Amino acid sequence: DLSQNALSGSGVAALAGALARGGLPRLKSLQLYHTHLDTVGVEAVAESGKRGLRALESLSLHGNSFATAGVDALADALRGGAFPQLKRLVLPGQHWQHGGVKAACEAREALCVDMRG
Repeated sequence: DLSQNALSGSGVAALAGALARGGLPRLKSLQLYHTHLDTVGVEAVAESGKRGLRALESLSLHGNSFATAGVDALADALRGGAFPQLKRLVLPGQHWQHGGVKAACEAREALCVDMRG
C-alpha cells in the first residue's frame, strides 16, 4: 500500500516502469490513492498493465488529480488486455464513469468504483 505518500507522477512512473519489467509479478493489489498522481503517472500505470502486473486484481487511483488523457490511456490498456485479472478499479469521482473504462470493466465483469476525494 503506497497510498497517502507524495510519490508524484514521476515517482509513480518510475515504479510503473519497474513493474512493467517484471517486478512483483504476483502483486494482487496496488493502492496509489492520495499520492499526487498526475496524468503522466496514470499513463505509466496503464502501460505497466500491458507488459506486467498480470496478477493484479485491485487498482486504486482515487484522491489524485489527473486529466482525461490519463483515463483514456487506462481505458485503452484495459480494452487491449492489460491487467487481465483486474476485478476492482477505484477512480476519482470525475473519472469513474468514463465510457471506455466502464465498458472495459463491464466486459471483464470488474467493479469500477467511484471514490470522491
